[in-house]
Amino acid sequence: MTVCALFEDFCEKVLKGFADGDPSVDNMDRLERMLVDYPAGAPYQNMVFFAQMSTNDNFYQFNYGPIENRRKYG
Repeated sequence: MTVCALFEDFCEKVLKGFADGDPSVDNMDRLERMLVDYPAGAPYQNMVFFAQMSTNDNFYQFNYGPIENRRKYG
């Protein structure tokens, strides 16, 4: 049983915020499959990088944190 099966209204509101203003056109039967890996991979990292860039005036590489930055960037 999925979260959306229990809280259908909540899932529709969340989907409305991310996708479109009319959830009646969305295939809610496929929602579980679409969200199985969310957030993961490049799209999530892109959102984090965008958030980092929007708080700075200059261009910086992706901030992994002090330890991982040292390992990746030297």
